[in-house]
Amino acid sequence: SERLDLGSMEFAVFNALGQEVHRFTDIPSGSSNELRLEWNGSDRSGQAVAPGLYFFTIQTPEKRVNHKLIKLK
Repeated sequence: SERLDLGSMEFAVFNALGQEVHRFTDIPSGSSNELRLEWNGSDRSGQAVAPGLYFFTIQTPEKRVNHKLIKLK
């Protein structure tokens, strides 16, 4: 499988208004073919965000990929 250069990638969660609510900052450097991220449903200040639609984004030097997330409670 393809190895990813994690040092050149950014991972974040945005709300439906396009505002960043969480950024994953503890990404290991180097390359890997697997990465596990866990979001506890809180914003940058540690406050729980409201239930609703969110977007998980992966930004690479070449492109940006968005995935829908639904926070139920």
